[in-house]
Amino acid sequence: METPYSEDYAENLYGTGKHYPKPGQILKEASRLLRPCGRVGLLHFLVPLVRKPMRLVGVWGITTGSGYAIRAWSVFEKVATL
Repeated sequence: METPYSEDYAENLYGTGKHYPKPGQILKEASRLLRPCGRVGLLHFLVPLVRKPMRLVGVWGITTGSGYAIRAWSVFEKVATL
């Protein structure tokens, strides 16, 4: 199953555009659930804004081949607190 990367995709593919989670919301929930130094990756057209306690580890371009849209594989880490 392909992940819906936008509200339009979510609506067209699954009829769930109204309940589409924004990348920033996913990252916020991940920061709540992750242990310090835990990591999460998101594959999306957008790179979400980074807010504490998360930090951006890196972003890599992912595609399935020539002529296909490139997506960003963004990895975030929850910063350890002292």
